Amino acid sequence: MKLKLNKSGFDLLHGKFLQKFNFNIKNYGINIVEKGIKDNYAFVKLQNGLIFYDLDMKSLLVNLIFRYHQSHYEINKFFKKPGIHLSHIDNLMNLPVNSELKEFLMNKIPIKSGDVVIEMGSFRGFGTIKLSQLVGKNGKIIAIESSKPNFEILKKNIEINKISNVLVVNKGIWNKKGTSLLYKEENQRTSLVKDLLKKSKNEVEIEVDTIDNILLENKVEKVDFISMEINAAEIEALKGMKNTLSKNGIRLIAAGWYDYHEQPAWKLIKKILEDYDFKVYVGKQNRIYAIKE
Repeated sequence: MKLKLNKSGFDLLHGKFLQKFNFNIKNYGINIVEKGIKDNYAFVKLQNGLIFYDLDMKSLLVNLIFRYHQSHYEINKFFKKPGIHLSHIDNLMNLPVNSELKEFLMNKIPIKSGDVVIEMGSFRGFGTIKLSQLVGKNGKIIAIESSKPNFEILKKNIEINKISNVLVVNKGIWNKKGTSLLYKEENQRTSLVKDLLKKSKNEVEIEVDTIDNILLENKVEKVDFISMEINAAEIEALKGMKNTLSKNGIRLIAAGWYDYHEQPAWKLIKKILEDYDFKVYVGKQNRIYAIKE
């Protein structure tokens, strides 16, 4: 039986998963040589020298495993113990296309050494550090996070590891420059789209901007890969990417498993990208894979 979850079903399973999670991370081949509390954050130091900070140890270990060690950016890699997040369940390994096309996409779309990557929704930097390793010293990551508390941990994780190929940006991504309300739920999810977080009782005004503006301000002329996991703000973000999407040689992945104004986000994202001559493929959990050669 194939697993296909709506948002409420996913949240239920995700909650149960975290409650029963086995924190013996040696089962995942991760070797921690030091851990504790420093500067009011939980931290661990790995055998390879990397240091990770997070709000608490439970969150840190979950993020360490399922955002760094088994990264959702390794979209052509099979994990024996995948995370419950839809971006782990849905990857190129199970894309519903013929074998010849799948082989082409598995070779073409994944992140490569030397890539310039836009990461929208960098969270606390666990995936960002994996991206930094994937692109290598000749690549570059533009890591964008809207939440100030998450951004501070993202920045701390990049700085403590002396990572030089990552540019961090604390803004929300939208269709124009300005300010907007960022909504937050207790389970750490944030979004610029109120409809997604209907139970939100916490909101803060933040600076928002377009990808085109951010790239122009930071003198980034080349983009190879775009990742969009910004909790239903993908459609508005794409509207502010006219210059970026007009260029060739771009691969893109995006979360399409949300609804946006009562419409499936993946359909809206697919239409916008196809209007820019992208070839678009939709995964079993509605993750978007797109390429423009």
